[in-house]
Amino acid sequence: MYPDKPLLMPAGTVALHRGKLNPVSTEYFRRTREEQWGKTLVNLAPKGEEDAIQWKKLKDGFGKIDEWILANGPESSSARQMEEVKLWHKGRWMKLLLGIEKHETVV
Repeated sequence: MYPDKPLLMPAGTVALHRGKLNPVSTEYFRRTREEQWGKTLVNLAPKGEEDAIQWKKLKDGFGKIDEWILANGPESSSARQMEEVKLWHKGRWMKLLLGIEKHETVV
């Protein structure tokens, strides 16, 4: 454990860890995905330079979404919906966003 590092799953999310599939479902999911994607789930994530390339593509994709939202203006339905989402489930999603906000910038 690294107590001085941020947690991947914040405290209070134990239920997420318990939401596992049963063994038959797990086997089916693994087998069918590995057949479809042509590689094992363990080897699915890119490594090395390919990881950096894919990460940049993801960031650029989120940048496009950000542009669309900004183009609609601050009173767009997207902005209003996001304000609503912040209140869902006793503010859980806003707390999660605020909790990871401090890790947005890599130095």
